Order: sequence, then C-alpha cells, then structure tokens
Amino acid sequence: MSRWYDNGAMRFLREAGHAVRRISLLDELPRCRSVAVLDDGIHGEALCKALQGCGICVATHFDTSLLTTDRAAVQGLLRKAGGVLPLVMPFEIPFETFRACCELDTRLFSLNDFGREYLVRQDDHTTVLASFSDETSRRLYEQIAYCRMNPMLELLYLKSSFADYAHPLVHVERGDTVFCAGAFEGHTAMDYCEAAGGDCSVYAFEPMPQNCVAAKRNIAGSRWRDKITLEESGLYSHRAELTFLYASGASYHEDATMCGGREEVVVPVTDLDGYVQERGLGVDLLQLDIEGAEMDALRGARQTILRHKPRLQLCIYHTPTHFWDVPLFVLGLGVEYELFLGHHSPFWADTVLYAR
Repeated sequence: MSRWYDNGAMRFLREAGHAVRRISLLDELPRCRSVAVLDDGIHGEALCKALQGCGICVATHFDTSLLTTDRAAVQGLLRKAGGVLPLVMPFEIPFETFRACCELDTRLFSLNDFGREYLVRQDDHTTVLASFSDETSRRLYEQIAYCRMNPMLELLYLKSSFADYAHPLVHVERGDTVFCAGAFEGHTAMDYCEAAGGDCSVYAFEPMPQNCVAAKRNIAGSRWRDKITLEESGLYSHRAELTFLYASGASYHEDATMCGGREEVVVPVTDLDGYVQERGLGVDLLQLDIEGAEMDALRGARQTILRHKPRLQLCIYHTPTHFWDVPLFVLGLGVEYELFLGHHSPFWADTVLYAR
C-alpha cells in the first residue's frame, strides 16, 4: 500500500485494535439517561435536539477545540456522579478529532457505525483484503474504508473507471440467465439486455408495489420486454411476507439498519434456491442491490451458487457490516471465485463486490 493511501489513519486504527470501545448510537444509546455531546459547530445543535426528543438529557456539550487545548477540562465535563458521562459524537468529524475522542476515558457513541465495526474487525479486514485478485481492488477497498471512517474526506473517494455492473471481467454475457434483485423501475434489467444485445433472459425482482408500476411501464415500452420477467417480490432467505418501509428507490426491510422511509408496506419475498428449483432454471449472473437485505438473499441462494457458480455482482455498502460479511460469505462457500471491487459514486454509496 502506498503512503498516500495510508495517511496515518489506517496505522492508528490497527494499533487501536480492541482497546477502544465504540458503540452504535442506534443500538445502546437509548439506555442512557444523560450524555455529553461533541459540538462541532455544524451538527451539535441538531444532535442535542434529536437526543432530547428521545427523552435523553444532554447534561453538557463542548466545542471540539477543547480536545486539543484542554483535555483535562473535557474529562472533567464528562465525569458525573462518580462515573464518566457517555460522549455522543456526530457522524462527520475530522479524523484528528475522532482520534482525540478515542483517547478519552469514556464510552463513545457515534453515528459512524462503520468506524465502530472497523475497529473490531481487523482480522476480517485483512482476510478480505488479501482475497482480492488484483491490486486495484485492494487499494480501492482500503481507500473506501478510510473514507467511510472519516466522512469529512468524501472528496477522496476513488470512482472506478467502468460503469456499475459492467466490470471488464464480471459482466453480462450473451446467452446468460440473469437474476437482478432490487429492480426498482426496471432500468438495470434493461441495461443487461442492451449489453448482451438482447441475447439473455433477465428475471427482475422488485418487492415495492409503487416501484413495480413504473418498472412494468418502462419494460413494456422497451424493445427488451420479451426478455425480462418482472417478479413483484423480493429475494430473501426464505419465502415469507415482510414489512418494508417505503423510501422510493431505497425501500428496505424494517429490520435493516437504514433510514428514510416510514410508510409501511407488506410485501412477498422468496428465496432464490426455491425459485430456480421450481422452474428448472440455471443462473449465470446474480446481481443484488436490495438495501441491506443482501446477506439474507445470499443465504437463500447458497445451493444455487454452489450448483451453478454464477458470476456475482453484490452491493456491500448499505449496512456497515456488509463491507466484510458479504465477501466473507462468498469466500466461505468453498467455491473458487476470483474477487474484484468496484465503486461507482463520488461518495460512500455504490460499492460493489464482483466475483467470477
């Protein structure tokens, strides 16, 4: 790894290891009656209001400059009733501020769930990093981790030279049977047909009724309408009905760690293993962009992957843990896959694991 990609941040995180305890704001903070808030001048006021709205008392808050000018004063502000007041940090803070917070003798709650996971998954990170088949993917994986740890560095994201789902070595080919999950309004399914010159069959899965209306209209108006089968359901670990929260193109299962939608919709889901077995289908390419349900869908596709070894295009950015869990799942199948990585946006979204 070049020094430019390291920038000192990766070294600090590796050295921190398990010594620093970071806690997800969403998971454990509601148990606290009072907290301190790191006021960075941008998010501090909004964060205080949000906490107070949840019934949590903001006992104190302080400016980030105190972390470097008077550490003892900060520690004093955190000590209450013989203990140490938990500190809540906003998501976007400079890395040096994050480092200073980690050195405080207190529990840290952060909106940055990715950072929390990174600190305790160094072994998994090393395993995944070593599994990529090219240096470009390895460098990209490290760079994305660094940027997601430190969101103030958003401009440093490296965007792949190829379009999403068009990796030079892992793409749709003529004659393919493609499974496209998270079809939204049908454009990705049509893109596969375009790339294959119409010589493919695409099974597109979209669970949200609102999106299916648009997908039906778009597919019916395209020259590939006879090549695409739209299934009004989602891919999951098993056949069921689940409550989804509607958020347009980012609708998600209610248990997923996402945010945005609040309109509840009950939708059908099915597992890929059962679907292909019932219809006697093969699978050449499997694409998953399903807003945090990727691991559930993969569990329901295990036998299909083992039997057919399809090329894989799997989003790994919706949930922080998927950055490691998805590639580790693929590696754990025992199938000889070559792994590659792509990143297709100028910010944290649209990171895709490619396998062939």
